[in-house]
Amino acid sequence: KEKGLAFCLDASGRVKAEVVVSEGTENTSFIDVRKIVQGAMGCDATTVVMAHNHPAGSGEPSMSDMDSTRALSVTLRKLQVMLADHVIVDENNKPHSMYMEASTRNLFY
Repeated sequence: KEKGLAFCLDASGRVKAEVVVSEGTENTSFIDVRKIVQGAMGCDATTVVMAHNHPAGSGEPSMSDMDSTRALSVTLRKLQVMLADHVIVDENNKPHSMYMEASTRNLFY
């Protein structure tokens, strides 16, 4: 199953909270923006790193992954919290950083 996590970090880059934000089917999940915002605000985070897995596929972001990343980045920015990355772990447990990819870096504000 797909599972999504948000890591909420303080200004020194220390993880202050880990929030399970989605659990889905073999190839879909819903990212709960409200849970991410509550987690970030609850621990006074300045930065969030998202991560989820693609248990039956590649680490390439889907259109849904890109849309939710953009929406989350905009929402967090309004709260003065930075979305630093969205990492996708493929079926071979290899991580893929959306921020490090030139084609998806523009999703982060």
